Amino acid sequence: MMEIICYNSPPAKKPLITDLGNLVDGEKNGAVSVHNKCSSWGGDMIGDAFGNLYLISARQAVFAINVKNRIAEFKGYITGLPANYTTNGAVADPDGNVIVSSANSVNAYYTVDLKTLKATLIPSNGQVYNTSDLANGFFALQKEADQKAGAVSAADVNRTDVVRNSNVTVYPNPVTEGSVRLYFNNQQAGRYRLQLVDLAGRVLNEQTINIVNRVQVEEMLLDQKFAKGVYMVKLVDGKRKALFANKILIQ
Repeated sequence: MMEIICYNSPPAKKPLITDLGNLVDGEKNGAVSVHNKCSSWGGDMIGDAFGNLYLISARQAVFAINVKNRIAEFKGYITGLPANYTTNGAVADPDGNVIVSSANSVNAYYTVDLKTLKATLIPSNGQVYNTSDLANGFFALQKEADQKAGAVSAADVNRTDVVRNSNVTVYPNPVTEGSVRLYFNNQQAGRYRLQLVDLAGRVLNEQTINIVNRVQVEEMLLDQKFAKGVYMVKLVDGKRKALFANKILIQ
């Protein structure tokens, strides 16, 4: 059986684990079941910018998983890969393209178009390693999500004024439930303001917070009238200096 486990917690801290239950095969899956090890064994899983999961099995089968209803829809098999190329690792690049690797091949890595499931070889002038699992902070279909949200591209979004702060983490991202949280770890005690800012620099929401503990979580409620899209969450001090700023995607 395959099931979804949800981790609702800031990184590197004690997670709250929720068992959402077993995956359910889509009505059109036919003989290809997400529970069948012949088609669905091994592989890797990635998330897309629309809040879905994709399971890419070692046998080159692709399933799109709706987290809310746990339905795993079989999308097909990846084409354009060598016959003996097992797809053991999968990850998204900054533009949302999917990259796959193999545990039994050192010939090449491939990009996979999630719409057509066609694989394209990635030219390499250096060593290619056999790899089983891949991970990073990027989402598949990011460019499509940006365009749907009205942003020009992922590259344009990355040009916004991001301010790094290792003491602050924003989650969840993308935002789907009407609120966003900021996790503070060793942030200097004091009075601050949280801001939600659009990409034009307009402050849409602002609230005052007091940091009094070494570890603290603050929640910002998001008005339902806000359009889906990319925004900035900022932490500013009393002089309006930005101590932290990062983009979020509201879905």
